[in-house]
Amino acid sequence: DRVLKKLMKCLRVCNNSEISQNEAGQWEMTGAPTEAALLSLSMKAGLKDFKFERLDIIPFESEPKFMATLDRINDNTLVCMTGAPERLLEKCSFQYTAEGKKEIDRALWKEKLDTTASKGQRILGAAFRPAEEDEHSIELPLDKPNFIFLGIIGIIDPPREEVIEA
Repeated sequence: DRVLKKLMKCLRVCNNSEISQNEAGQWEMTGAPTEAALLSLSMKAGLKDFKFERLDIIPFESEPKFMATLDRINDNTLVCMTGAPERLLEKCSFQYTAEGKKEIDRALWKEKLDTTASKGQRILGAAFRPAEEDEHSIELPLDKPNFIFLGIIGIIDPPREEVIEA
């Protein structure tokens, strides 16, 4: 699926975690657990050996509630974002579909967010846009609403053992 493939690539490049096998053959992750989960998902989707060049990054912070990267993938340069879907949707005028870029259907995404949240899942979104020809770095606020929304990811986030005891 064209949309799913683009979503997985966005999750792969907009990520600072690493997953590797240790000498005992056990899998280990470094970085934030949420990013590692998204990296694992992209790798399971066939992007284990996916190559890209990171050009710049806006790390995740609690105020903007997203992270963004500027990446060269083959002959294309893209700005990719992952984070709170409501924040990403503010920056999107379009959504990616099997037919390509279309005007965003905000009612559809609100329904999908509500449905996923009702299952108790933590929700992250992903979006991208082609970089401008002279764009060699990125910085906040990334306020042009010209991003293309790719979709949402629901993550099961059970309470830690100590929370259950408390």
